[in-house]
Amino acid sequence: MRNGQHTINGLTAYELLITQSVSGIYASRTLLGDVPGYWGIRVWKRSSEGVETEITSGSPVAIVSRLVDGSGIQSNTWNCPQTALVSTDAIVVRVYHGNTNPPQYLARTFITEQLNASQLDVALWTVYYYTYRSYDAIAEITTLRFYHGSSGYNSRIEDFTWSSAPLPEEGRQHSGTLMGVGIF
Repeated sequence: MRNGQHTINGLTAYELLITQSVSGIYASRTLLGDVPGYWGIRVWKRSSEGVETEITSGSPVAIVSRLVDGSGIQSNTWNCPQTALVSTDAIVVRVYHGNTNPPQYLARTFITEQLNASQLDVALWTVYYYTYRSYDAIAEITTLRFYHGSSGYNSRIEDFTWSSAPLPEEGRQHSGTLMGVGIF
């Protein structure tokens, strides 16, 4: 989950690629009161025409939480189902945060390059979030942040696997950690 943006299939979003950026950035939300923080993702495939089809079930998955002040990497998993793709499809991952479970506010949108894939494979994704929660008792507000874009703020997805579109004589399979620039 890099700090740079690119435009894929008509969507300008942060890069979801295979190497990390140099510097980190964050998305922040301030909420009234001493409230918990939750973070999660939703996942779509996006066609070259810009049509998105959700792969998750309509609400965030792989949810993590902070009930008290703190910061650092947290992780949870999601069972990605086998999903048919065409070669020009890209995968969109949106990170949500908020004070409810599941979280309700969009924090960041990420998109892969066109994967040249025939399917997303069945896999247990591990989603890592660098999260932050701080309560200010004087102002009576809670600040939530989602950091990404560097090795120090290494928000990422591991075990994201897909099968390449068939080559003339055989297919290939790829797997890896999606977080930064690279050739798939």
